[in-house]
Amino acid sequence: MKQNGKVVKTLKAGTYTFVISDKASIHGFTLEKEKGGTFHKDLTSVPYTGTKTVTVKLTKGEWKYYCPPHESVMFGYFNVT
Repeated sequence: MKQNGKVVKTLKAGTYTFVISDKASIHGFTLEKEKGGTFHKDLTSVPYTGTKTVTVKLTKGEWKYYCPPHESVMFGYFNVT
């Protein structure tokens, strides 16, 4: 996940617009709050392909993003402060 071309590790709490470019029908993009509350949303799902824009309010805590069918190898984390 990148913001202004740089890999995201930390964000300030607030509302963000995610632009997901899903190029393969075997992938999806899910955003989940791991620590500090509960949030789980499939921003894209299998077999969707294309570009999708989603606005999400991020609150303090540890967040994870991943591809549901390939979560063990396609994932990342960032913290919201």
